[in-house]
Amino acid sequence: MYDPYEDATDREWRHFDWIPVKDERIIMMRSLRDTCKDCVMCDLGRDFKVVQNTRINPHVFSNMNFSRYMVVGQNPGFNECVQDEPFVGPAGENFNREIEKHGLSRKDFYITNIVKCHTDDNKAPPKESIDRCATFLAMELNILMPKFIITLGAPSFGYFCPEAIYGKALGKMTYSAKADRKIFAVLHPSPLNLAVQSRKTAYEKQIALLCKLIKTISQKEQEHS
Repeated sequence: MYDPYEDATDREWRHFDWIPVKDERIIMMRSLRDTCKDCVMCDLGRDFKVVQNTRINPHVFSNMNFSRYMVVGQNPGFNECVQDEPFVGPAGENFNREIEKHGLSRKDFYITNIVKCHTDDNKAPPKESIDRCATFLAMELNILMPKFIITLGAPSFGYFCPEAIYGKALGKMTYSAKADRKIFAVLHPSPLNLAVQSRKTAYEKQIALLCKLIKTISQKEQEHS
């Protein structure tokens, strides 16, 4: 029988188990995370590999931060697999840097991906993997109940809003029937994408609008509390 944890290293190494259990959502999310880490429902989950002399588990679940604002990308890269957390590579650094300009940090967001596993050469995940991982993403939404979802990049936006036009939705709210939530679309913060000045400028504007929206919501909630 296939055992992805034959040396037990990955099962013992859970980055976020120091979080105190304050409510039942943490228990549910930890169980979902551990199920995800053990997942072999598609070929990506079976593909433990050695990259740059490092044996990596291809599964990356989320940053396990219980925020009402959910950031969703496509799938993890190599850096994410090594650190077992989404958006910690160059794209994640760009995202962190930009939101910090507006007084927010990654701790203000729950960060995850549509597909939880790494793909070779950062290829787009196959449909089979997207369909299989949809269960995990749906359960994350049910547990977290985010106020709205922030999509980073076209694949993530297209998953939630297949009928909408990505270019016209950037920096705006779009309703997703699939998630039954509003979606705020942002350009992907990869260095390659932001190397084009017009995209970088547009991305910075979108992040500024996002942060202003979150601060406005927080301010109104404080006024009515």
